[in-house]
Amino acid sequence: MPGPAGGTRGERRRAAPASSVPAASWRLGPWLPGSHLRAGETVLVRGAAGSIGIAAVELAARAGAGAVGVTTSSPERGKRLRSLGATHVLDRAGAGGEQAPDAFDVIIDIVGGPDLPSFIQRLAANGRLVAVGIVGGYPPADFGMPLDAAADAHRRMDAGEVFGRIVLAP
Repeated sequence: MPGPAGGTRGERRRAAPASSVPAASWRLGPWLPGSHLRAGETVLVRGAAGSIGIAAVELAARAGAGAVGVTTSSPERGKRLRSLGATHVLDRAGAGGEQAPDAFDVIIDIVGGPDLPSFIQRLAANGRLVAVGIVGGYPPADFGMPLDAAADAHRRMDAGEVFGRIVLAP
């Protein structure tokens, strides 16, 4: 059975030097407090399976959000986001969560693009939109790839196959 970094479970691996800049935390850091999120309010994280989105889900849940909705591209990613604090999983268009709130007090938008106006319509009265940007963050266990696989890493990122980020190791 494949394990982290392509090995098999139980296989001994040598430690490898690696570094990952916590870009999601510092990128999101000033924006979440600026949303004035209060415990019990509802939050929607659009583009939640990227690193900034992962950080936003965790921070919103820890701040006591009453509901944390996420948009993502697959049920598998939704399951992973639930384990980090998401309470409602929606598809990329914002549909699919019958139990999800119709409107959100705070929308953290990492995606932008032409669909943004439809999400602005989902803001509650006096709701706040936080437009963050696109960056990477907390890596999952399968984030590492050898440096000579950089082309494949880019292909996986372009195809939307990556949850979080990829770290290339020599």
